[in-house]
Amino acid sequence: MGYGGKKVTVERYNRRKRRIKEVADSLEPSHDVEMPDSSTTLSQEAVVDNPPTGNVEMEVETEVRDDDLKYGLLKANEEIYKLRSELSTFKFTTSDMKNEVKCKFYTGLSFDTLQIVFELVQPYIIINPNTTLSKFEQLVLTLMKLRLNLLFTDLGYRFNISRSTCGRIFKNVLHV
Repeated sequence: MGYGGKKVTVERYNRRKRRIKEVADSLEPSHDVEMPDSSTTLSQEAVVDNPPTGNVEMEVETEVRDDDLKYGLLKANEEIYKLRSELSTFKFTTSDMKNEVKCKFYTGLSFDTLQIVFELVQPYIIINPNTTLSKFEQLVLTLMKLRLNLLFTDLGYRFNISRSTCGRIFKNVLHV
């Protein structure tokens, strides 16, 4: 019946290689296609040296545009996911603390006083190469723990670091 084995031929190899190349080419976006706003721009893949005949041009153009739209949609979804994950992480920065009400609530100090305290303790706060928080963020974390007695788990979520890192930072800055 012919099920004993596959006969390896150059034709089979070339067909397989061509199919893999076609799949790889279809996954790559063309660089010349504009998004749906412009219906006049064609990609380089759609341009043919010979004059188009019948539905061939329409099929190529539709296929290329379809692939480009799918690629654009994929990229847009990736960016949405990235922005949502950035939005879900909450970090205290200098610009966030410039809001006087926020600064007073979280640290118990006005922003000007916080800046003065930061300038005094900044030389003594140690930053390791692996540290993800700036010196200012470490000071704010410590002041939040002292003022509000937040759990290290909560602070870890707010600053996007682990609970143990919060404890280590708190201990190091507290000794300053």
